[in-house]
Amino acid sequence: IKVLFFASNPRDLSQLALDEEARSIQNEISSNKNFRFVSRWATRPGDVLKALNEEKPQIVHFSGHGNYSKVALQ
Repeated sequence: IKVLFFASNPRDLSQLALDEEARSIQNEISSNKNFRFVSRWATRPGDVLKALNEEKPQIVHFSGHGNYSKVALQ
């Protein structure tokens, strides 16, 4: 089972402890050989579909901030 972790932490918003969250998830599943943890950092909207197609995960976990006004402008 592949777990794909997306992290997005824009500099202009309050910073989240995404590294600690990723490490916590990875530690929880590391004892089970049926799980594989893959992470993508500094994720932008266009990166999500590409990563989903490349990795074909069974589980997706997204952590971060979003800003609709910035997405709408891209």
